[in-house]
Amino acid sequence: MIGRFKLYLKRKKHEKLHAKSRKSNPKAYAFIDKVIEEFHSGGGLKHNYQAYKLYCLRNILWEVKPKKILELGTGTTSVVLADYCNTNDCSLTSVDENEKWLKHTKTLIEKITGYKGVNYIFSKRKHRVEGEKLFFSYEIAIDQNDYDLILVDGPSMRLNGVRRKDGICEDTIQLIKKTKSKGTILIDIREATVSHIKEVFGSRVSKLVISDLITNKADDENYLYFSRIDI
Repeated sequence: MIGRFKLYLKRKKHEKLHAKSRKSNPKAYAFIDKVIEEFHSGGGLKHNYQAYKLYCLRNILWEVKPKKILELGTGTTSVVLADYCNTNDCSLTSVDENEKWLKHTKTLIEKITGYKGVNYIFSKRKHRVEGEKLFFSYEIAIDQNDYDLILVDGPSMRLNGVRRKDGICEDTIQLIKKTKSKGTILIDIREATVSHIKEVFGSRVSKLVISDLITNKADDENYLYFSRIDI
């Protein structure tokens, strides 16, 4: 009961922070609301942090100014990324394990942004166990290919119908190993993945900044939603 009450208080606090962010940036949120409305009408799941997440992603895009983006796991973020590519010299490759959802994302992107240059890749998910750790990845090998922005929100971490919060995204680990040039990796929560990166790579990812939602430091309207690695 106490745990549920704490979660309730945390959610209410974050709702107030999101409201402040929205009030300060109405133009940005007008586009974001349109994306989310279309997403939900097509069967997308609701997420209390969705609008704020897209706002944060939008800001990071204009900060980093990527030329080549890789997205693991499609959704509303795909539309924000495609919208950026549509008005900038940038390419987007998006990978997903659900072929139907990949097609829906393509329809959504073209409807909202008019952008038709996304490279969509369908790949099934696989998993493996090493000691006490569970790893998920796509069946295809994810090459680095000089991507300067990588967004990690896939593959989904379900095993026998159960969502595994302890699952680690192995594709992220491989991408860090392969990256030789400068780049930014954004991780959508996935606490187990972030913890594993911190444990394994040490100084290799000295610029790892962990999401304020993981560290429980989301105390103002500009809190860090994504965990971020600048290589």
